[in-house]
Amino acid sequence: MLASATQPFVKAELKAALWDMDGTLVDTEPYWIAAERTLVESYGGAWSHEQAMQLVGQSLMHSAGILQKAGVNLEKREIVDSLSARSSTASASRCRGGPVPRSCWTSCINRASAAPS
Repeated sequence: MLASATQPFVKAELKAALWDMDGTLVDTEPYWIAAERTLVESYGGAWSHEQAMQLVGQSLMHSAGILQKAGVNLEKREIVDSLSARSSTASASRCRGGPVPRSCWTSCINRASAAPS
């Protein structure tokens, strides 16, 4: 429902939803850090928790550059793709009950669009 000056609540169709996945629905940060460690170690390097924490909140391309400096011999885009695949696979396989069913998302979206703002 949307409020306006002429109509207190106007029903509007929700066209999209944006979710910050890190901690909102699934805490993916541990999986991302594990993927960084695995990737760096696969190139003979070492990756500490402290190094990983320095990348939290940084852009993916900036982080990929840091990983290159740590010894990962891939292009930045390849690093991002590798980390994305590794972390999403790990987080999906560890979520209790598996992926969230579409019916649950539909229910959440319907409730959100019906709530007064």
